[in-house]
Amino acid sequence: MSPLPDPRNRVFLYCRSGFETECRQEWHETRANNSPPEEGVAPANTAHVILTLPLRDDSHLPQAEIETPHLVFARHLVVAEANDVILSRGDRVGQLASRLRALTSWSGPFAGLWLGAPDSEAGRLLWPLCRAIQGPLRETMVTDGSLVPGRSGGIRAEVVFLEGERAMIGTSTITEGPAGTPWPMGVARLRLPADAPSRAILKLEEALLRMHEKGDWGGLLTPGRQVVDLGAAPGGWSLAMVHRGLTVTAVDRGDLAPGLRQHPQLLHRREDGFHFRPPRPVDWLLCDIADKPRRIADLIGRWGANRLCRVAIFNLKLPMKKRWEEFVACRRVIADSLEKQGVGYQLRFRHLYHDREEVTGVLILDGSGKTPAKGRPPRRRTPLPTDSVSSPRPDRSHHADRTAKTTTNPSGTRRRSMRKDPAQDGGVRRRNDRGASRPKGSKEANRSKGSRKADRPEGSGGTGRPRDSRMAGRPEGRGGEVLRENQGSGQPKRSKTGQPKGRKAGRRESRETGRQDDRETNRPESRETNRQNNRGTGRLQDRRAAQGEERAGKLSRKKRSVPPAGRPR
Repeated sequence: MSPLPDPRNRVFLYCRSGFETECRQEWHETRANNSPPEEGVAPANTAHVILTLPLRDDSHLPQAEIETPHLVFARHLVVAEANDVILSRGDRVGQLASRLRALTSWSGPFAGLWLGAPDSEAGRLLWPLCRAIQGPLRETMVTDGSLVPGRSGGIRAEVVFLEGERAMIGTSTITEGPAGTPWPMGVARLRLPADAPSRAILKLEEALLRMHEKGDWGGLLTPGRQVVDLGAAPGGWSLAMVHRGLTVTAVDRGDLAPGLRQHPQLLHRREDGFHFRPPRPVDWLLCDIADKPRRIADLIGRWGANRLCRVAIFNLKLPMKKRWEEFVACRRVIADSLEKQGVGYQLRFRHLYHDREEVTGVLILDGSGKTPAKGRPPRRRTPLPTDSVSSPRPDRSHHADRTAKTTTNPSGTRRRSMRKDPAQDGGVRRRNDRGASRPKGSKEANRSKGSRKADRPEGSGGTGRPRDSRMAGRPEGRGGEVLRENQGSGQPKRSKTGQPKGRKAGRRESRETGRQDDRETNRPESRETNRQNNRGTGRLQDRRAAQGEERAGKLSRKKRSVPPAGRPR
């Protein structure tokens, strides 16, 4: 006796309302080279897509051929029979149990049972009906042997209500990890924590539960791991990691929730997430920045190419039009950045239940599942090659050889000058920000009076004017000017009162004071102050002149006034 033909030739895809076009487009482009084109419908805002497969004449199970893992926009996939079941309100449970028992003739007993309806406005009205029928239908199937609870793996029985009296009968594969879903219809049933600053925490919780084969992510969710959260404010994703005992660096210019600001496991950095770099590689990178998707993709690619993290979870905010094309371009940007550097990786995307106009991506670098010693990522210490070019550090060894010398200017001010011991380097002078200072009694200080400009040290910044014999042997200051602190072989002679002694010394004192005053006056800030003072003085003079004219006018009018009639002068 030949086995019965497979009655399933339709595919039912759950998706988010408004993403029917992207769901159908992804299915066709993913399976374009593996199967003939399918016919189907994807009505707008119905939260589902129905595809019709070519009829089969053999008994081979098409589940493995139809099941496409890692679909992005499809939450859940059901392989359904060709014909719908028309139900009567009095005996829905009996009719559904009879049709499901017929499917076990070639698939064997089922390992599970799910009932559901599309996640649309009309479909949510049928969810209470699904919960009411779930218990009685399950007991009936266990009694007749078509359902064996507790079996690992296998096929799951599916009932999809399109209306109250019409349903689809089908099956789905019980798959663990990112290819499957732990919730009927792909609707994540998660509870919002009481201290959560926003509902964004549920997106991360769903990604952690669904997008990895192991629930603990290979030991990366243990306390003590390092996390960087880009675009953290108000702190939903950071709070999810803090609850698990991880140490978080929240990067955002905005403020975090009050409960997170003083948390001992969280550090808030008010920086730009696109330019932030951790001092050393971390375990986790979280990125929920609201920006252009390709810019986010480039950021994730750079972090992965430089191995700054081991796992990255991020969101791509897709545009309203051409969502599929933009998603494919962003995925290509990340892959190109990693392949260019030769980095092994796993890249997955899902349009999660708690996502809206964005999709959630997970990047796992090769070797990220291994637990390093002491629960921390290994610090990369690569020795620099001997021929490497780097900026040299400043040599500070000469500070120990310097000796301090305090001199007195003719104006009476004291300044501190640093010089090196002439015995160590042959009398080579060290300059400071105030000019050069030569030790008393040195050969440079006692040069002959016939010294010329050629005797100056190279690069002294002279003005180019020839020096006469009186300037010979004097130290040079800033801009090539001559400091009057050393005259010939010593300091200028002064009287008991401290004034310069002699007519020539007085003239030199006056000339030096004039030069200092000119330099102070020619400074930009001094010139601006003088302009303001001049303008203020001009306005004051104009005002005083106007007051004087007004006072003179009053006086002239008073003299010309005639006394009133009837009164003697």
